[in-house]
Amino acid sequence: MTPSRNEAFNQWLAETLPDPEIDKDPAWLSPQEKQWFEEIFDGNGQLPAHRLAEVIFSRRIQLAYAALDLLKAHAAGDLTTDLGELKVFSNRDSEYEPTGEVEIHGEQVRTLIPDAAMVTVAAAVQAFVADTIRRVWPVCGEHRYGLHPILTPTGARWHCRPGSHAIPLPGRAGRSAAS
Repeated sequence: MTPSRNEAFNQWLAETLPDPEIDKDPAWLSPQEKQWFEEIFDGNGQLPAHRLAEVIFSRRIQLAYAALDLLKAHAAGDLTTDLGELKVFSNRDSEYEPTGEVEIHGEQVRTLIPDAAMVTVAAAVQAFVADTIRRVWPVCGEHRYGLHPILTPTGARWHCRPGSHAIPLPGRAGRSAAS
């Protein structure tokens, strides 16, 4: 008897993710991550671990660049400063991360989800701005306090602690955390 698509998918996850090439526990996948793996499975079948690790690495690089481009443009507009020195660093042969390191200014992009990557990259851009030009960015227009990137059920947001409100990060307005 041939296993159903769901059985085959779950078996593939259970066998492939714990492999040392990936080293991920399937039980800890978020619904969005599981959905992403389902899309990979549906489009490619049962990829072996070494090939899936390459796909994961490529995805994280793509998310890092997309988020960094949006955030650098947003920061440059607010700060009237070019953040050209801020770059994505990637190393497929990392000793620390089986699927490769993707980093921006000390922040590791480990997620496969766009909004979670946006939050990580936003923290990196904030740290870069603070470290290089000694400014707080972004600042809440209403309360004049620095905003902090957070992931909410409705997506990536800048959070204003004093005002207890959140503003969508650039490029993410109206999109859910699963987008």
